[in-house]
Amino acid sequence: MMTSSSSVLFIFTVVFIISSSGNKKMVGEAGDCYEWWTCKGEEQCRGKCKDEYKGIGRCDELSPGPGIPRGCNCNYYCKYPPM
Repeated sequence: MMTSSSSVLFIFTVVFIISSSGNKKMVGEAGDCYEWWTCKGEEQCRGKCKDEYKGIGRCDELSPGPGIPRGCNCNYYCKYPPM
């Protein structure tokens, strides 16, 4: 029995779609991403995040520990979110 290449391609496509939809996101779908850097002030944090990532930046309210600087958390919309 001979299987056509279009049938094999169809089966691979169906398997790919089913396996990639398990995480509720299709491959290439956009999502939320973030970056972190040392906070040098609320305005700088917001400005850099907005300018470089078109996101919303906020400095941590408290330092994580003695000698550890506060961080700027930049949340932005990205095309390829980390898995």
